[in-house]
Amino acid sequence: MAFAAALLCGCQKINDLESRMKVAETDISALKSDVAKLMAAVDKKYTITDFNETATGYTITLSDGSTISLKNGADGKDGDAILKSISSENGFVVITLVDGSVYRIPLADDYPLKAVKSLTYIPDFFDGSATVSYKKAEDATATMKFMVRPASATTALMKAVEAGSVKILPFATSIATRSLANEVTELSCRSFSIDPDGLLTVKVNASGLGEDFFAGKAGAAIAIVISDGVSEISSAFVPLVPECTGLEYGGEIYGIAKMADGKTWMTENLRYVPEGYVPGSDLNKVDSGVYLPVVVADGKAAFSSDKADIERQGYLYQSEVALGLNVGDLKSVQDAMALEGAQGICPDGWHIPTLSDYLGLVGKSVGADTVADAPYYDGKNGSIQMLNADGFNLFACGAVSIQDNTKTSATLMGKAANYDYISSGFICGSTYAGCTVKDDVLTNIQFFGLMPMTNKATEAEFTANGSKLSYRIAAAVRCVKD
Repeated sequence: MAFAAALLCGCQKINDLESRMKVAETDISALKSDVAKLMAAVDKKYTITDFNETATGYTITLSDGSTISLKNGADGKDGDAILKSISSENGFVVITLVDGSVYRIPLADDYPLKAVKSLTYIPDFFDGSATVSYKKAEDATATMKFMVRPASATTALMKAVEAGSVKILPFATSIATRSLANEVTELSCRSFSIDPDGLLTVKVNASGLGEDFFAGKAGAAIAIVISDGVSEISSAFVPLVPECTGLEYGGEIYGIAKMADGKTWMTENLRYVPEGYVPGSDLNKVDSGVYLPVVVADGKAAFSSDKADIERQGYLYQSEVALGLNVGDLKSVQDAMALEGAQGICPDGWHIPTLSDYLGLVGKSVGADTVADAPYYDGKNGSIQMLNADGFNLFACGAVSIQDNTKTSATLMGKAANYDYISSGFICGSTYAGCTVKDDVLTNIQFFGLMPMTNKATEAEFTANGSKLSYRIAAAVRCVKD
C-alpha cells in the first residue's frame, strides 16, 4: 500500500510537471507570437489604434485589428514577463522589452507624418536646378527650399525633428546618361528650418558628390526624404549644378559671391603679401606697406601673427601698396586720379573697388550723393546685416592709422572704449577723394574706401558706408571683379 501510494504520488507529480510544461510551451508560443507581431507592426508600418493598461501589463491594438498582450517584466517574477517599459512620445508608442529590444510604432491619429501630404521643391532658377556652392569641395553646400503641405502640419513636424523622432535625409544620385544611375548615396544635413507657412529650408553637405561632379564631368541629382522610421515623405529628384564660390590666388583660396548689385566680390579680406614686403608690427615704421591684422588683447588693440587671425582678417595695406605701388611712389594728384579702378594687388580680372562700386553696393558715402536704390542701403546707411545675409561676410577689422606722410609713428584703430572687440576699420578704395597741401608740399592724398562700423547694440544697426581715408593708413583689401 505504501508503495502504491508513493507510485500514485509520483504519477501525480509527473502529471503536474507535464501540465506545467504544456502551459509554459503555450506561454512561450504566445511570447513568440507577440514579439513577431511587434516586428510585423514595424515592418508592415502598422499603427497603434489603442493601448490599455491591464493588471499585468498592456494590451495593444494594431491598425490591422490584431492585439498584442505584453506582461510587465522590469520587476516581474513570471517567466513570460517580457515588457520592461512602454511610453508615448511625439506621436509614437515606444516599447522596450527586457532583452533590450526597442519598438517604435506610431499612434494612428498622432504620428508626425500622418498630416503631411506632399513635399515640393521650390526652384531658384527657371531650369529647376539647385546650386551646389563651394569654396573647396569639402565645404560644398546645396541650399534647397521645399513647400510642405498642408502648412498646418509643420509645427508638429518641426517639434518631431527637434526631438529626433523624425529625420530629414538627403539622398543623391549620379547622372551618367539621360537616366538616373542606380547607385544612391545618403548625404547629411548641415542645417534645416521649417517656418509656420510650410517652407522647409535644407542646407545639405554636398562634399560627397565626387570629383567628377565638381570638375563638371558628371551630373548629380538630389532628393529629400522626411522619415519617422515607419513612414516617409519624399521629394522628386532635383538636378544639381556646381557653382565655385572660391578664387585661388597667391596660394590662398578666397570666398567670392555675386551680390545683389550684379557684381562679384571677394567675401574675405586679402591675405596676399606682395614681393619685397613682410607684414610688419612696428608702429614706428610708417612705411611698412603691409601690416599684421589688429585684434583685442588684454583689453587693448594689438597686432596678431596668429594664423587663425590672419586667415579670418587678412593683412592691412597702405593705399600705395594696395594699388600696386611702393610706399612713397605717389607724388601728385594727377597720378592718384589715374589709379581709379586699378588692379593693384588683386588677381587678374579683379580691381581695387571704386567709389562707384561702393555706392552701387551700399548706397552711401561721405562726400558723395546717396544712391537710395542700392541693394544694401537700409534707408539710412549701408547695412552690414543685409550684406552678410547675402554672404558678404563683412566685419570691422581695424586699421593702422597714419594721418599723413609727415608722421613718424602710427596708432592702432578700431578698439572703442565700450567694446571688447574691434568695432571699426577701413577697406581700401581706388577713387581719388582729396588731398592736403602744406607750405606748397603735398602731405596727404585721400581715397574713397569703405568703413565698417559695429559699435552698436545690435547687428541690425551695424553700418558700412563709404569714407575718405588717408593713403598712408593701412586698411583691409577686398577685390571686385572687373
